[in-house]
Amino acid sequence: MFHIELFKETLDAQHFQFINTIEGPNAAYDEFIKIYSALLNKSFPFRESNSSRFLKQEPWFTSGPLTSSRTKAKVFSNKLTNPLLAKIYRNINPSIILLIH
Repeated sequence: MFHIELFKETLDAQHFQFINTIEGPNAAYDEFIKIYSALLNKSFPFRESNSSRFLKQEPWFTSGPLTSSRTKAKVFSNKLTNPLLAKIYRNINPSIILLIH
């Protein structure tokens, strides 16, 4: 749930007149961003999402294949950056394909 009205109200209530008295555009901009970010974070607090709750899990899909699938995805993403992991992925991938069929 977003608190757009709260953000608008707090932004309207904030007085930015003192920024005109700050010498230097960089210092004034930094002060403006600091205040604006604080109001933004107050109105829209950061939340970490749990992506696993968005996955639709079928009743027949047990935790074993789910763990294997996550491991395979992790190894695949790591193989792109590390040549040693690419060799491990080549050895694991055929065995996983055999298990699926």
